[in-house]
Amino acid sequence: MNSNDLPPTSSDDDSSASDSSGDAKGKRGNGAWLTAGIIVADVVGAGILGMPSAVAKFGWLLGAILLIVLLAANVHISILMWRVRMYSPGCSNAVTYSDLVRGTFARAPTWQRNTTTWLAGFAQKSFLYGLMGLYLLSAGKGFGMIFYEIQTCLPVWAAYAALLLLPFALYSRNLGCLVP
Repeated sequence: MNSNDLPPTSSDDDSSASDSSGDAKGKRGNGAWLTAGIIVADVVGAGILGMPSAVAKFGWLLGAILLIVLLAANVHISILMWRVRMYSPGCSNAVTYSDLVRGTFARAPTWQRNTTTWLAGFAQKSFLYGLMGLYLLSAGKGFGMIFYEIQTCLPVWAAYAALLLLPFALYSRNLGCLVP
């Protein structure tokens, strides 16, 4: 798909004086609110399994207040990340958090840029590995509940879940392209 096949965005329209999403004139991509929504959906998708027990511990009122406060914090951080990516010249091609940090610290001393880039990469990878472990444990528990008559321990069910999910993970690595 080339750029001519993409639907026009509001920044492509020469008659509009300003863009409410904050995009720079002539640039394609997500606006601040869409980017914030995507990041919030990603975080909520990861934490949705623990929300019932958390709300049960805090109660309805405090649970709802905390949920709204954390949503506001998440949207705020997402918008800040979007602004850094859009307005920092070194971040125009950033794909990962490490790229974003490297572009942001482009003018910093080399030791500082390397340290912050390493810390960002370590934090991102640690989060992803921990998240994958939680997903596998949740899938293993789900298999254990579905096949409750078969007496097997949780690590074995998690291994079965990993084997079942492996083709999907390999397929999604290329974002749906069947070509290696």
